[in-house]
Amino acid sequence: MSTATDIGATLSLRALVARSIDYAGLFPPTTLSLETALKNHATYLRSSDAWMLSTFVLPVEKFADAAWFISEFDRNRPLRISALGPKTTNAIDFFEELKTAVKGIREFSGEYENVALVNQLEMPLPPDVGMETLSKMRELLGEVRVRAFWEASAQNAERTISLLAEHNSQTNGQPFNFKLRTGGVTPDAFPSSVQIAKALVAAAKYSVAMKFTAGLHHPIR
Repeated sequence: MSTATDIGATLSLRALVARSIDYAGLFPPTTLSLETALKNHATYLRSSDAWMLSTFVLPVEKFADAAWFISEFDRNRPLRISALGPKTTNAIDFFEELKTAVKGIREFSGEYENVALVNQLEMPLPPDVGMETLSKMRELLGEVRVRAFWEASAQNAERTISLLAEHNSQTNGQPFNFKLRTGGVTPDAFPSSVQIAKALVAAAKYSVAMKFTAGLHHPIR
């Protein structure tokens, strides 16, 4: 028999974890095929743990391929997508890739409205980002209503979060958010605990939403 404490703990857990986990089955350590990953996601959406599940992380260049498996989803259990843009080495290439991502999001959302919903955009920032860069990014996003998470290295996390907060304070649009990579397939991809802690403190200080990618399936190192 459940006690009031048990019920309270369950409600607290749901408040903390509800729709907080993105499914990245296309990437290490699983590196599944697109078909398998999407079918897994569709199955998870029909499970008792679906309340924890958020978006399916899908590279923009795979949108067309994903269309073949849209029938796995429906209006009651739509495919919620976090569109992933590529890493670039300079601002010019970054802006071109962002334009491509925005175009892809518009077209895909328009064609599969209510069955496939692009809720998020994730993309690594180019080096030497400043306020002018962020303003241009805002302009390119236009009327596309997604939660944008911009990735920067752990070394640049505090500075980037501060810039995002300053930009957010100057616009009434959807706030920009931060993404931190906490692991990968090589040792240098793992930031230190101190770097992660500093990023968390900065995000809390400046009220910038933050998400993590990779590495957290190995929380103790």
